[in-house]
Amino acid sequence: MGNSAIRLLIVYVFLFSAASLHRNYCWSSESSLIRDLVRKSPAKSRVRFVLGVSSFKEGRYEEAFQEYQKALARNPAYAEAHNNIGNYYFVKGEYEKAIAAYQKALSLNPALGWAYYNIGHVLLQKGLYADAIAELQKSGGPSGNLPPDAHFDLGLAYKMTGHIDQSISHYQEAIRLDPAMVRVYTNLGNLYNRKGLLDQAIETYEKGFRLDPKNPLLLASMGQTLSQKGDYDRAIVMLEEALKIRGDIPFARENLETALKAKNNKQRAQSNKP
Repeated sequence: MGNSAIRLLIVYVFLFSAASLHRNYCWSSESSLIRDLVRKSPAKSRVRFVLGVSSFKEGRYEEAFQEYQKALARNPAYAEAHNNIGNYYFVKGEYEKAIAAYQKALSLNPALGWAYYNIGHVLLQKGLYADAIAELQKSGGPSGNLPPDAHFDLGLAYKMTGHIDQSISHYQEAIRLDPAMVRVYTNLGNLYNRKGLLDQAIETYEKGFRLDPKNPLLLASMGQTLSQKGDYDRAIVMLEEALKIRGDIPFARENLETALKAKNNKQRAQSNKP
């Protein structure tokens, strides 16, 4: 999942027998588990699929694609493999092929919620926000319970279409479901800022800092909000730290210049008092 900070979800399904589950203590790591599976059952589509997922997680996308193809050669109706081939096309930037693969997965398993999520995610990247919302709303599968990633994407889609209150609602739900999703705190805090709720924005950023105190986007957003409140000293510290970590945040540089100028003007005005 450009780096829009949005995760690309991979269907990662292990379906072992009870005996296999009982023997999990024999494997010291995921890699050794996979090697053992491949050694014992190299022809099984599920094994090729799991090997593909492992390769994808490690950034070896071409190897992953080949393993998914091997899984489908053994089982053409393997919906999860079609879904993950869509993920391969997504990271390659071939969005239409990605959508076609996700749709194929859904034709085989209409209950595969992550395929709806992935279609919505691609449409979001393409700027087709209304279509993205429609697909993301289906990603809860039969239960209808949307995953936190879907709420995050819906928050972004609603923000881009100007529905700020709906966006806030989805970001809040994403945090409720996954309090460790750091990127939500920046986006939610920014929306509170946009509504003029500066204290609420700061409180939200601070929650994000507890998870990732060196997150440059959180630092930059906090700095901007503190500057708006007139707390220029703290704002400057935050903004300088953000730019030290990541120098390519234009709004951080702009706000740093604004905060420095405002601080100097304030000091000048105070020194001119009789």
